[in-house]
This record gives sequence, structure tokens and C-alpha cells, in this order.
Amino acid sequence: MDIAQRDLPRDLRSLTGMRFVASFVVLLVHALIIAANKDPSLWSLTAVTSLLALRAVGFFFVLSGFILTWTRAGQPGDTTARFWRRRLVRVYPNHVATWAMMILIGSYVQDELSSPGSIQSGPAIANLFLVHVWAPDPKYINSVNIVTWSLACEAFFYLAFPLLYAFTQRLTGESLRRWTLLTFLVTLLIPCLVLLVPGGPPFNSAIPVPVGQVWLGYALPLCRLPEFVLGMLVAHIVRAGGSVRIRPYQAVALLVAATLLSGVLPPVFSMGPFLAAPCAVLIGVMASRDVRRARSVMSSRVVVYLGKCSYALYMVHYPVILFCYHAAIAPGKPLDNLPGGVVVMFVLVPVSVLASIVLYHIVELPFMRWFANPAAPRVSGAAAG
Repeated sequence: MDIAQRDLPRDLRSLTGMRFVASFVVLLVHALIIAANKDPSLWSLTAVTSLLALRAVGFFFVLSGFILTWTRAGQPGDTTARFWRRRLVRVYPNHVATWAMMILIGSYVQDELSSPGSIQSGPAIANLFLVHVWAPDPKYINSVNIVTWSLACEAFFYLAFPLLYAFTQRLTGESLRRWTLLTFLVTLLIPCLVLLVPGGPPFNSAIPVPVGQVWLGYALPLCRLPEFVLGMLVAHIVRAGGSVRIRPYQAVALLVAATLLSGVLPPVFSMGPFLAAPCAVLIGVMASRDVRRARSVMSSRVVVYLGKCSYALYMVHYPVILFCYHAAIAPGKPLDNLPGGVVVMFVLVPVSVLASIVLYHIVELPFMRWFANPAAPRVSGAAAG
């Protein structure tokens, strides 16, 4: 079917809602790890949930490529300068705000739970400018707000996107399918090559994998780029009328099962782009439903709203749970006697979600309205990227 004749929605509500689910998984894992320091029984949950959190970040990479391509294809008059401006305004204010929060917390917290506990000016400055993951050094990769390693990858993707889009938009039919298959094969090949990296000192006590393997297979933007590109290619396929003939629950089951099974493989397989394909399948399935205007839980008003706050949640949750732990939950603090599960579900999670809503409304949304595109100040949903 001719793309120009198809009534394609600009906002894909289900994908916006799924952003919240992915962010929530990352929040839950970090909350469990923090709470486990006072309740060791929670450590048994972190093994499984950590696999899901690793896949949630990979899901973001695929989703980012999909959404940016979908939105760009619906704006034929867009320019590279305007695209980069929107990305900068969308990403940087929340990053600067949470970077400052972590610096302040780091002046208060001085122990092994907090990466700012040993803040050094070099890694902190590199983190501020989102270039810290280019150094194969845990002090840089985990500097300040530890989740920003993925944001540094996204920054690289944004720089490369105009060139990648110029190439992928020319692909049609068989060539589009061939490049999608090739990209899929690259995502499988990368962890296999990473295993060939000689052993060395472990990344840290929580990740007993050689630093070189973690850097190449997990944090290096070049090695995560195929996930982003796969998302771009799937977006072109869906826009051209292609679809995956499975139900959403089957796509979810495929992704969860593949994620859990990756736990029996060497760690680099669960940490890197190895499972990009199941993520792409789920995104393609949900996007196809949005094209057909099918309703789902992910497209409900509440979940979509939380999805709009998902970037703020991803960025703010770690400083929030660190502060909550050391201010109220650690031994000798007012909530010391609460069970770890109660701490996670009734303190760390709700406070983090509330903080993300505040950050979204007082930082992210105003900057997007004022500076992203003055001619069109209203920004919503997945179309915002």
C-alpha cells in the first residue's frame, strides 16, 4: 500500500505506555538492590529482575530508533538542525537537574552504595557532557547518575540519526528486509566477538565480568547502535504496511522467555544487543495495533501519562532512592524497622514516581514547550521521542 495513502497516526500511544513499563522495571531493580542492603532476603529477587532491567534498557534503544524514524517520516520538511535542537532540549534539562542532585547527594553520602561517594572532577565533567562511556573505565561509566551511560549512547545515536535516516528511508521491499536481517545478525554477533576479549579485572563487585567485556558489550555506543538501527528498520516496515502476525501477549512472552533464558549464557549475552530482535517484535506488534487504532492497556490514559513521565522517572529514580535510603531507611534511621519489601513498594517506588511527575512538569515539559519548537509548542506522547 502506498504510504502517502495510509492514514498513519503520528502518536503511537501504546509505545508511549510501554516506555513507563520499561522505566519501572529499571526503578524496581535499583530499589531492590538498595533495600537489600538492609534486608538480604531481597538479593534472591535481584538476579531475575536484573535480567529484565538489562533488557528494558535494550528495549529503550530499539524503541528510540523506531519512534524517531516514525516521527521523522511524518515530518518531511524537518531539518537536521531542528531535530538536534529538539533532542537537546528534550534530553539535557533532566540530565542537568539529576546530575546536580547526585552531586549534592554525593556531598552527603560517602559509602559504597553511591557512585558520587568518590566523585572525581574528570568523570563528573565527562558525565555532564555525556561522553563518559567512551572511556573503558568503571569510574567513568558509572560516574554520577549511573543510569546516564545509556543516555550517552542515545546522544551518539542522535548525532548519527540524520545520516542513518537518509540511508534507511531509501530502502524498500527486498532491500529493507535484507538490511533488517543483516542488522539482526549483527546483534547476535557482537556478544560472540566480545567473548574473545581477553580477561582482566572485574568491572566491580556486583558485575564480576572483565572491564573490557562490559565496556564493549554493554556500554560502548558503537556496539549498541545496531539495536537503534533495528528499531529504525522496523519502523519503516510498519509504515510500509508490514506487520508481525502474533498477539501482544505472545510477543511479551517471547521477550520475557528469551530474557530469562539468556541468564544461562555468559553475562555479555544478557547485557548487550543479543536480544534486540524480541524487543523489535514486541514494538512492531504494538505499533501495528496503534496503526489500526486498536485499544489496549498500554494505550489507556493513565499509562500513557505515566509513559510521558518515563524519561523523568528513568533519570530521577536513582538519586531519589539513594536519598531516601540514607535519610530514612538505613540502620538507625526512622524507617529502619520496616521490612525490605515494604520499603520498596511503599516508599522507594511511589516516591520515585511522584518525583518523576514533578520533574516532568517543572523541568522537562516547560523546556520542550519553550525551546524545542517555538512555532509548535505543544508536544505529546511518543511523538516527542
